[in-house]
Amino acid sequence: MRSLMRVGGLACVLLTASGMAGAEVTDCTEITGLPFDVKEPGIYCLKTNLSVSLPFGGVALAIHTDDVVIDLNGHTIEASGPTSAVAVFADAQKDVTVRNGTIRGFGGAVDLGGFTSAAQGNIVEDVRAEGSSAIAIKVAGAGSVVRHNVVVRTGGSSGGSIGILGIGSGVHILDNEVAETVEAPGAQALAIEIANAPGAVVQGNVIANAALGPSDSVGIFVSPTCPNASVVGNHVANLRKGLYLLSSVLYRDNTVGGAITAFTGGIAAGSTNFSF
Repeated sequence: MRSLMRVGGLACVLLTASGMAGAEVTDCTEITGLPFDVKEPGIYCLKTNLSVSLPFGGVALAIHTDDVVIDLNGHTIEASGPTSAVAVFADAQKDVTVRNGTIRGFGGAVDLGGFTSAAQGNIVEDVRAEGSSAIAIKVAGAGSVVRHNVVVRTGGSSGGSIGILGIGSGVHILDNEVAETVEAPGAQALAIEIANAPGAVVQGNVIANAALGPSDSVGIFVSPTCPNASVVGNHVANLRKGLYLLSSVLYRDNTVGGAITAFTGGIAAGSTNFSF
């Protein structure tokens, strides 16, 4: 069962994206307009900001092959109106990386791997995902990684919202900043979730809302299908539940402020987890 939640001391979060100022990639296939389909392996990039109108859903940038890098080059992909569409999507592909830019106003910013077991090694890094209505960033597949991203103002879907979702053995969710993952009335909001992820690691993330929403919110949710995962060194503020761990998860060095229930389930490593 998923649940989602409150807080009070960690009210201020400094949103930074450490890698977003990297050198511009020029040796690449330019994405000049959207929608766009990637059908061959290689490095694809933006050299300007792009917007797209997808009022009935769909995909702005679809990846149909393995071994692809999408480098936003510090630019922005933006939905020009309300949409449930996904900005960047790959289904069963392997070794796909999306990095270095802003994606704004979609149902989902990045969805790599779908829900299949064929995907692996996908990476989302140094992306700022703003205003996603459903799931901002999702990776699926063994060894996939979500790191150094800023996820802001995810929510509004009646079906619930998730800031970052990781699926697959050994998934790593590292050093992300997730702010304002807010549930719609009667819905749930999860800042970070891992599922079907034995041996996964959720570490060094900063998660905060300004205040509790109207329903249910969780800082870090670990499903029952994640044995031997670890949740280490995260900071959670103003969600109703801080860490909600339904597997044999080791957790240590986490700080939770303002939650109704700071820690549920899991196996605490000593007395290094704190709530206030």
